[in-house]
This record gives sequence, C-alpha cells and structure tokens, in this order.
Amino acid sequence: MHTLRFIAKSLVPIILFILGITGCLLITDATSTPSVTHTAVQNFATATIAKTPPVISTITKTPLPTPTWTPHPALGKEQLADAFLKIFRANDECKLPCVWGIAPGKTSWQSVHEKLSPLGQIGGPFGRPPIERYDVEIFLPRELNPYDLSEQGISSAIGPDIWVENNVVVALAMFNSYWIKEGFDYSLSGFLNLLGEPQEIWLNVVLETSNDQPYYYMDLYYPNRGVLISFNGLIQMTNSEYHICPQDIFSWSNIPPATYTWIPNINVSYDDIRYEIFNNIVDWNKEDFLPIERWSPEFNSKRFFEIYKDNNATNCIRVVDTNGK
Repeated sequence: MHTLRFIAKSLVPIILFILGITGCLLITDATSTPSVTHTAVQNFATATIAKTPPVISTITKTPLPTPTWTPHPALGKEQLADAFLKIFRANDECKLPCVWGIAPGKTSWQSVHEKLSPLGQIGGPFGRPPIERYDVEIFLPRELNPYDLSEQGISSAIGPDIWVENNVVVALAMFNSYWIKEGFDYSLSGFLNLLGEPQEIWLNVVLETSNDQPYYYMDLYYPNRGVLISFNGLIQMTNSEYHICPQDIFSWSNIPPATYTWIPNINVSYDDIRYEIFNNIVDWNKEDFLPIERWSPEFNSKRFFEIYKDNNATNCIRVVDTNGK
C-alpha cells in the first residue's frame, strides 16, 4: 500500500546511467536558439525529442519498521467531498510553510490526526523518536481528483507526509503542490512571486543517458521560510547545445512541483536538512546537486528570480559545462 502510494505521488524516475559530465551554464533567450516546442514556453523551433516516463520527485522513501494504519472511514461520497473541501479551501491566513491549516512548530499532531483521520488512512509511525513520520492517504471521488491514476492500476491517494516530534508537527511534504490549496499557483513564477528570491538554488544536470534524453533536477531552497520547492524537467537538445527552460515545469511530467515545509528560521544547511529536519526518514539522493553558482559564476539566485518571476519569460539556461566546476 505504502509503495503504491508513493509511486502515485512521486512516480520514481527510471534509473539512468550517468557517464562523463563537464561544464557551466549561461543564460540564453529561447527565441534565438532552436529547441523543443513546449506548451508553457513559446517561440521555439520544433525539434523531436522522445520523452521518457515522467518523474515527479527527486526523493524516494525507505520504509522502516512496519507501521500501523487507522481504518479507512465509512464516509459517503458527498460527506467525504464536503469534509475535504473545507480543508482544501483554507483561508488566506494559512500560507507556506502552513498547509491545510497545519503550521510546523505550532500545530499538534493530535489535532491533525483528529481532523484528517475521518477522511482517509493514516500510516505510521515510520522511523524512531525523536522525529517520526506519518503518511496520510485520502481517496477522493474521481471528479475531484484531476490526477486520478486508478484506471492505470496506481493508487490515487492524496495527502501530505507529516513529521512529528513531541506531539507537534515539525515538517510536511506535499508531493503534488496542486493540493496545497484550492487555486494555488504552482507555476515557477507563482512560487517566486509568493516566496521571493530563493536563498539557494541547487541543480543536478544529467546529460548522458541510456535513451539519449538528458534531464535535470532543481531545488529552490528557502531555509528562513522553511520551504523547499523540488521539480525536474527535460533538457532540450539542438545539435551540440543543451538548454534548460525551468519555467516549463511540465516538460517531463504533468505533475506540479513537490513542496517540503518545516519550522522557519532553523539554521540548517541544504546538505543537512535530510538529517536535521526529516530524521533521515527519507532518501534525498542529492549527492550530485551543486549550487547553481557552481555551474555558472555569472548566474545566481538573484538573476534567476528576476528572470523567472515573470510568467511570460522565454529565457532558457544554456548548458556549456556539466561538471559544475
């Protein structure tokens, strides 16, 4: 059950052999360089690229001791829909890192359990004290779930993973940011305009793959806000040039970015968040990530923010050297 659920949230990436990597990134304008035509990015000359199956998140979780699950409630379809929509249509006072009225560092696990257990299943705890993880699974009526994959034999449960310490929620993971709140703007410009300039941007570029389709992973890190936005996409290829267009968040998958939130203003580095925030109850697979400045000395968080806060941005990042040295 847990494995199927995470596939639905994360659609674990096909493992691709990574061969030699050499480089740095420069900003180019998409109108001046032929590449792939995508819905979200205009003014590209058309080129043919065979897509691999989609990847949603850069994280794969390792189940620890067998958890317990609360029984699935016997709510009727209309009752379940009404109860869920009351949470999904949260008021404007709940802003990231708050999700569904759950504020890391403030909301008790008991109150969350009482609110969410009538809607679905809660699995856990995973891991061991002081921080344990609980997984929420809510099975909505199909008409309320645009990401329903049940016809493909994949669980379409939604809901956050929740980390708890001393009966207080300390962190959440929403693997599909569509579910953060009704009408939430999960576009790249939407996140940037909501959260501001990222304090750090981390990037992993994979150019040589078994199917000759390069791809990338990108994390926008806001430690002072207690937020990390994680997404990925295909790299466009034209002759010997490679381009990343991060505003096209659906170049690889139709699932919006993953969102991780925790108590704001915790002094923890990107490398240590796995241990300090999530108690190592998650495999980050971040070893090949480097700060975006390492890929291009002339490209930093400020420039990224100024370009991509515009929803109509057409600029792309030209990959020149893939070592990030």
